Amino acid sequence: MKDICGSNHLDITSVPTVVDGFYGKARDFDGTDDYLSVADNANVSWPTASDATIAAWFYMDAQSGTRRMYEKDGNELISVGADVGFQITGGAGPARTTVSGNAWHFIVGWFDYVDGTSNKVEYQIDDGAVVSLTTAAEPSDGTD
Repeated sequence: MKDICGSNHLDITSVPTVVDGFYGKARDFDGTDDYLSVADNANVSWPTASDATIAAWFYMDAQSGTRRMYEKDGNELISVGADVGFQITGGAGPARTTVSGNAWHFIVGWFDYVDGTSNKVEYQIDDGAVVSLTTAAEPSDGTD
């Protein structure tokens, strides 16, 4: 599977089914062993002492268990049951937000590096309010 910039192609594990998506086609992950991965490299690393953003469309059907829509060295877009959020290494992140089931949602999570002591971990789901946490934590990445 190719990414939009054309250089960080994804490997598909356990071949999730192709289904109709919010825009065009999507992948239906079984929640057990389906996932996409990209090799660890500097093009997809979390920058040190810098801002970073990650976004995803997702369809929430089952509202149980823990699922990661994105994960790299503990930085993740995550759902636990019906609660969805964004956190960085070590679990630093604001409280998760409950989303409705059987619906498409859009999440964007971002890290604002301020000064190493009052950094911001924030996210927004759909058109909802921005959820924020001030922390001294920073994203971790083994490739930096």
